[in-house]
Amino acid sequence: MRTLTPVRRIALPLAALAVLGTGFAAYGAATDSAPSYRTVVARVADVEQVLDLSGTIEPSGRSDLAFGTDGRVAAVRTAVGRTVRQGDVIAVLDRASLRAAVDRATADLASAKARLAADRSAQTAEVAATPDTGAGTGSGTGAGSGGGGGASGGGGASPSPSPSPSPALAQLAQQQGAVLAAQTAASTALATSTAALATQQEACAATETPQPSATESSDAPATPDSPVSDGCAAALAAVQSAQASTAEAQKSLQTALLALGKTLTAAAASATATADTPTSTPAATPTRTPVTETPASETPTRSVTAATLADDQASIDRARADVTQARADLRAAVVRAPADGTVTALSVAPGDQVGAGDTVATVVAPGVTTVTLEVTKDQAAQLEAGTSVAVTPAGASDPLDGTITRVAHLATTADDSTDPTYAVQVTLDERDLALPDGLPASVAVVVGEADDAVTVPASALSNGTVQVLRDGKAERVPVTTGVVGSTDVEVVDGLDAGTRVVLADLDAEVPSSDSPQGGFGGGGFRISGPAGGMMPAR
Repeated sequence: MRTLTPVRRIALPLAALAVLGTGFAAYGAATDSAPSYRTVVARVADVEQVLDLSGTIEPSGRSDLAFGTDGRVAAVRTAVGRTVRQGDVIAVLDRASLRAAVDRATADLASAKARLAADRSAQTAEVAATPDTGAGTGSGTGAGSGGGGGASGGGGASPSPSPSPSPALAQLAQQQGAVLAAQTAASTALATSTAALATQQEACAATETPQPSATESSDAPATPDSPVSDGCAAALAAVQSAQASTAEAQKSLQTALLALGKTLTAAAASATATADTPTSTPAATPTRTPVTETPASETPTRSVTAATLADDQASIDRARADVTQARADLRAAVVRAPADGTVTALSVAPGDQVGAGDTVATVVAPGVTTVTLEVTKDQAAQLEAGTSVAVTPAGASDPLDGTITRVAHLATTADDSTDPTYAVQVTLDERDLALPDGLPASVAVVVGEADDAVTVPASALSNGTVQVLRDGKAERVPVTTGVVGSTDVEVVDGLDAGTRVVLADLDAEVPSSDSPQGGFGGGGFRISGPAGGMMPAR
C-alpha cells in the first residue's frame, strides 16, 4: 500500500518570492489610493474543448443503419451476407444538391460577415470624423484632447508607437460588440422559446377538451376539464421560462441599441454642426461652372444605424446555422458500417427515394459493445461520425477508446420529455468486454482544439468582453472567442498575447470576511510602488 507523505510548508524569503512571482498573476497598483487589480497576461497556449455526455452500455452488437437526410440512393456498396469492416460504405445518396447547398450557405455567411465589417467601419469613420473624438492623426493641429499632443510631424529618426484608440472610438467598439452579442443572445432565446412552444403544443394536445359532436346535445351538463398531464405541465413551465429568458434578452438588446444609437446620433449632430459652420474665404473672380447632373440610377448613401448592426448579426447567425445544417446533411448522406460485422438486411437499391431515419441496412457484429446516448440539438450539432471518444463505464477507473458511429438527425424525444433529443451511437474499439447490458457510462468527446492560440482564463470574460489594464486603468474591450476549454478560452480577435487582463478588482467589497483565501488565487499579492515589490493584497 502506498503511504502518504505529509506535505511540508516551505517558507521563502520575500526576495525569492518576488523572483518566483513572475510566473504568477500580477496585481497592479501605482499607489495606495490607486485601484488595485488582480491581473493575468494573455498567453499563447493550446486549448481543448471537451463535451461530457452520459450513455448506456448495449453489448448486443446489432446496428440498424439509416440516412440522416432525405434523398435518392445513388449507390449501394454491399450485399446481404457480406462481411464489412468498420467504416466501409454501405450506401450513398446523390450528393450533388447537398454540396451545392453547402457552397451557397458558405457564400451567404461570407457575404453577411463582409456586410457587418463594412457597416462597423462606416460607423467608426463617422465617429472618428467628429472634432471631439480625440483621434489625433499627428497633423500638428492639436485637435482633440487625446490626439497625442499635436506632434509637429517633422519625421523624427525613430518612429513613435501607434497611439491607442481614443476614448470615443473605444466606447464605440464596446457598444458595437454589446449590440452584436445581445442580438445573438436574443436570436438564440427566441429560437429556444419557439421550440419550447412547439413541444408544449404537442405535449398538451392529448389533454385538450374534445369539441362536442353534432349528435351531442348542447344542453348536456359540462364535464370537468381533464387533468393536465405531467408532461404537459412540464412543457408549460418550460415555455414560461423560455419566454421570460426571451423577454430579458430583448430588453438587453434594446438597451444596447439605445446606447449605440445615442453615440451615432451625437456623432451625426456634431458632423452637421461642423458642416454648417461658415468659413471665410478670399473673394474670387466668379467663373462659370458647368452644371453636372447626378445620374438618376445612383444609389443613395445607406444609413448605418444601430439597428443595422443588429440586422447584420442576425443575418450572420442565420447563415451560420444554415452552414451547420448543410454540412450535417452532407455528412448524413453516407451510411457506413459502425464495426466489423456482417450485413444481415438491406432494404434499398440505387434509384430508391428514402427519408431521413428510414432503416436501410442492418449490421451484426458479434462481441461488439456499443454505447447509446441521447443528446440535445446543440450537442448533436457538435458531434460527427468517426470522432474518437473516451468511454468510462460506471465503476471503472480507466476509460475505453471508442468511436462515434452514428448521429441521428431526427429527434427521438420520449413522451415525457419537454426538449427534443437525438440518438447517438458509440462503438468501443475493444471486443468481448462482457459488460452488463444497461450499465451507465460517461463519454468524453473533444469537440474543439486550438493550437498556439491567444488564451485568457474563462473568468476574465463577461458578455463577450474583457478588461485590459492600460496605464493603470481598466478598460473593457470586445473580443471574439473560439474554443472554450475547462479553464481557458481561445481569443480569436480583439486581444494580443502579452496584454494584461483584469480578473478582479481587489478594492471591491468581498461578500464576507470569512471567505477562505489561500495561495496566490484567493487574495494573493499585488505589485505596489515603483520598486514593484510584492505586498499582501488588501
